[in-house]
Amino acid sequence: MLKRDEETDAAGNRRMTPKALRKICVEKGGYATPELNDTVYFHYKGFSRIENLDAYVGVKALWLEGNGFFKIENLEPLQNLVCLFLQENLISKVENLDKNPTIRQLNLATNQIRSIGDGLCKLVNLETLNLSNNMLETVDDLSGLVEATDPDTNELVPVCQNLSVLDLSKNRIEDPAIVTILQRLPNLKVLNLMNNKIVRTMERYRKTIIHACPKLTYLDDRPVFDDERRAVTAYFAGGPEAEIAERRLCLAEKRAEESAQFVSMRAFLNGTSRDECIQIGNRERERYMKRFHETGEVDQYGGRNHAEEATVADPKYLYPIWSLEEVESVSKESLKSRIVVPIQLHSMATASAKSEDVPELEEVTLDESGNVVTVPLAKEEVDSTGDITDIGFDTGLGSERDSEDVYYDSLPRNTLDPLPSKALPPAMEADTSNNDQFTSKDKLEQGPCEPVPTQEDGLPANKQEDKADGYDFSEPD
Repeated sequence: MLKRDEETDAAGNRRMTPKALRKICVEKGGYATPELNDTVYFHYKGFSRIENLDAYVGVKALWLEGNGFFKIENLEPLQNLVCLFLQENLISKVENLDKNPTIRQLNLATNQIRSIGDGLCKLVNLETLNLSNNMLETVDDLSGLVEATDPDTNELVPVCQNLSVLDLSKNRIEDPAIVTILQRLPNLKVLNLMNNKIVRTMERYRKTIIHACPKLTYLDDRPVFDDERRAVTAYFAGGPEAEIAERRLCLAEKRAEESAQFVSMRAFLNGTSRDECIQIGNRERERYMKRFHETGEVDQYGGRNHAEEATVADPKYLYPIWSLEEVESVSKESLKSRIVVPIQLHSMATASAKSEDVPELEEVTLDESGNVVTVPLAKEEVDSTGDITDIGFDTGLGSERDSEDVYYDSLPRNTLDPLPSKALPPAMEADTSNNDQFTSKDKLEQGPCEPVPTQEDGLPANKQEDKADGYDFSEPD
């Protein structure tokens, strides 16, 4: 058992003793020999000081989060360190990292850092830096992100030139001059400034940040797409009018690409070679953009005109899938041969369509002889507005289908009110004085229902014969 002065410091805080570190490594699935470990997990152990890491020369990822460290120190032996996690501690200054130039990922979130200072001077390979939930406020506090004093030459040198991910959320930043700092990070791709005052107070916040960071792909909780970047560039070049024009151009290019893909795929399925399909798509793209520059119009859907042209001889089909009744497609099993797949042309009926153009729905059932027959289910017609309207149900036997299911299916479905639990169609209303089952005329025509057994002497009729045979159904005393 370790002595108290070896296990804890004078204040009673737990120390990072060699024995304690080896024990933790073994518990976490590592090696008892420090030199063999490349990842060590010393997080949430209540340590107050970083020490006794000299033997861990092969460590590449060091987890020290959730302890009580006040200072970054004693990391010089870790010459292969790549990832350092020091979040959720009590660190107030970035320092003593000059001997660890291999660090690429540094997490200092949820500490008490008020200024970056010169602590990042030697971290030339740093790519990801997390400083969220600290106490950074002014541009001077953040100046250490772009320049620092070299301790060897005592000169200002640029730093963080390879930084691509920066998290400054949950700080106290409100100075718009932070843009001058961000402009000097040439490779910045991901930036998080959420939960800072600047997000609410800075005019044209998102446009300004995107314009200041040419390679930015993600800002706060939203990605930065190419269309948005083009619109921002146009805004700062020519104002709101230029931004609107650029957004229309982006939309036209998108519709042109959709139209090109539509015609090229249709040509391919009709047997055109791949190279010819590419040329057809390119010509369609050029045609679309030429028309846009001449008229300034953008179609709602790029392939709509081609769908209408393909069926100009038959206007009742508004949006056919393909213009041919047989479609050629490439077989997945054999790329050298083609198979012909016949399909039925489906479309929506227009106002000029007649009711007989719409196929009737049929139900497959058995007749009295046991033969399979098809019975029409419903008739539909198109009203003057082009909408399909129900005009009734037909069983094919000359009687109206008034079953409960059909009745409920015919009720309006445009409200959220529940269906009435006791509502019955007129044809189903019957005399209930004798407590008989409700039966419709159709049900009686299809065949009589089995009568409900009557009761005599307190027993159902189906048990009267059993009682006559000697069975006693009376309850025991």
